[in-house]
Amino acid sequence: MTSPADCPTFEALRTYARAVHGAIDDELGRLSDTDLAGPVSIPWFKGRPLTITRAEALTQAVMHSRWHRGQNSTRLRELGVTPPTLDLIVWYWIGKSAARWEER
Repeated sequence: MTSPADCPTFEALRTYARAVHGAIDDELGRLSDTDLAGPVSIPWFKGRPLTITRAEALTQAVMHSRWHRGQNSTRLRELGVTPPTLDLIVWYWIGKSAARWEER
């Protein structure tokens, strides 16, 4: 786990984020169809156990991340900032460009 002290500057945060995203890409690239079909037990649902596949768990992680991105966009708008679009179809439309790490 990290703390705010681990990333005292925006550049430190950017470096950390790039490293984490690279590690995630590497791990995902190693997963086989058999790995993705493997079970994941969700321990925090009490009373009715839940077991899903690794593929479903990864999909949940992506969808949950999108939820928080939407929350962040809403807050930015409340603060008077116009956030960039997060719509996947727009990303397809602009040619699946690589992430831009511009200073704003």
